Amino acid sequence: MARHGSPGRVGSTIQNALEVARLGGLETGEEPSPYTVVAEKRVFRLRRYFPDAPGTTGRPIILVPPLMLTADVYDVSPRASAVQALHEQDVDVWVVDFGSPENEPGGLERTLTDHVLAVDEAIDIVRETTGTDVHLGGYSQGGMFCYQTAAYRRSSGLASIVTFGSPVDLRGAIPLGIPEGVAVKGVGLLADTVIKRTFIPSWATRLGFRMMDPVKSLQQRLDFIMALHDREALLPREGQRRYLMSDGWTAWPGPALADFLKQFLVHNRMLIGGFTIGDRTVTLADINSPIL
Repeated sequence: MARHGSPGRVGSTIQNALEVARLGGLETGEEPSPYTVVAEKRVFRLRRYFPDAPGTTGRPIILVPPLMLTADVYDVSPRASAVQALHEQDVDVWVVDFGSPENEPGGLERTLTDHVLAVDEAIDIVRETTGTDVHLGGYSQGGMFCYQTAAYRRSSGLASIVTFGSPVDLRGAIPLGIPEGVAVKGVGLLADTVIKRTFIPSWATRLGFRMMDPVKSLQQRLDFIMALHDREALLPREGQRRYLMSDGWTAWPGPALADFLKQFLVHNRMLIGGFTIGDRTVTLADINSPIL
């Protein structure tokens, strides 16, 4: 092992730093899990993973990503892949892919209802294809879409709902210690006057995520820089690092974000009074499938 400050260590640091500058990260040689696009609609594409795998007999699950992250959040790398882990347990894995709205026709005009109805349609496609009820899973806002879609269809066709990092009470998740009254009033004003007329670019959603824990974010960047000489130590987590630092983020359509903030933060509609999907008002009481 090269000593601290040795020519070998300095040379490795420079070589790896140049690769990061040129490619955005270290080349790992990792390949994503295989999938086919079973359906392509106006708001989403529906992926089916490991379509050629023999003998998959498990019940299907549909995974739903949050708006600000790509669908690859469920397959970041072979070491951090939900689809791989589920496939190994004989689960038939499907993923809703909303794409990058900034690159999709009309993507930046999408509403909250557009996304919920997309998940609703995906459920129907998978049920028709597999002939069985499906599990529905989601992370962060993807999990909130699961609640909303299940309520919208009164759990029809759903075997269960599995969510993680998906709050029902958004007021309990206000970051940076901002007082609730100040946050709610400020967000409501922004949603009505600014957000619904524009969009949040991918760099801003990435920055907002980092600002939720700026000290941890800075420490992670420093740790990476200090370890640039040791390529083998960095490679196992390089897929995750690149995803969170650059590749994983998408723009957030203004109409969808404004509706999301108004209904679920300002008016706290997941808890009080129900929320609207299109022209229908539904509540969490409309869900009768098991929830984890």
